[in-house]
This record gives sequence, C-alpha cells and structure tokens, in this order.
Amino acid sequence: MAFRGNNKLIIGAVGRLQKVKNYALLINAFAELQKHEQFKEKLLLTIIGDGPELQNLVDQAEALGVKEKIWFAGATSNVPYLLKILDVFVLTSMAEGISNTILEAMASGLPVIATAVGGNVELVQEGKTGSLIETDNLSALVGALTKICKDGQLRSYESKLARSVAVSEFSLDKMVERYQLLYEELMF
Repeated sequence: MAFRGNNKLIIGAVGRLQKVKNYALLINAFAELQKHEQFKEKLLLTIIGDGPELQNLVDQAEALGVKEKIWFAGATSNVPYLLKILDVFVLTSMAEGISNTILEAMASGLPVIATAVGGNVELVQEGKTGSLIETDNLSALVGALTKICKDGQLRSYESKLARSVAVSEFSLDKMVERYQLLYEELMF
C-alpha cells in the first residue's frame, strides 16, 4: 500500500489497541469521511500499535469497506519516524492521563484531535494546536477531521504552533525548570 504520494493526507493514531483507546470511533469517522468525494481518494488512515482489539478493528474496517485504506502498522520502537508520515494525529481515548503520544505528535509538528478527557485538555489548545471533542462523539470527530483535512492553512498553522508549544512548554529543559522552581518554593 502506497502511504505517501501526491495529494494524500494521512490521519494517524498511536497506542495500545485496547477498548479504552476507542479506535473503533476513529475507524467509523474515517469510513464516514470516505463517503465524500473530496476525501475518497485523498485520505488514508494508519493506526500504530498492537493489542487485544487488533482483530476486531481489522474486522470493523473490512465490514465498513475501508480496510484497503487503513494501515495497521503494528507495534514499533520507532514511533517518531512513523509520526513523520502523518498529517493529523487523533487520540480517541475514553480515559487518559498525560498522553505521551500527544506530546510526541505535537513535537513532530502535528495538529491533534483528541477527546477532552484527562490530561488531553492540558495539552491540546482548541483552535491553536488542534481540537478537543467529546468522548465517543462520532459527529464531533467527523466534523473536526473534515475541518482540518479541508483547510491546508489551518493544518499548517496548528502544526507550527503544536511544535512550538511542545518545545517551549513540555521539553525536558522546561520540565526541569518547573521542578526547580517548585523545589525552591517548597524550601522557603
């Protein structure tokens, strides 16, 4: 399957394939987008990771008629490399802490669409680094994906800002600086 090429837009997700990550929602949204002529030949989806839901997700993609447009990449130790092929990062979790995959995606310069759960609301800045949607809301996910996939300028803006925020707010140096300030406050 050619996952790079002219006029292709690749939506992607990274994580353990388990129910709480709700990849079924992402596959349903992708199938909805495939019904529109403007996206039918343009969009591809990749899901990076492995886990107990893999076969269910493959079966779902097959049943929806979109399996040939989805690459189930499996587990890998080279996530940063694979993030470089993506244009949009999606996290559809029903529960989440501070997501390292969102931070990695932002550091890679990807706009993020994520559910408004857990630490996602601290990482994704609505309309700046991406979009936050309600958990398990298919129409909200389809809407957010439609908006970002249609608008190259918005993708570019959110990509640049996501990278900038990841580096300036969540880099190792920035975290060490915050811990140092916290320790200083506690000592005095």
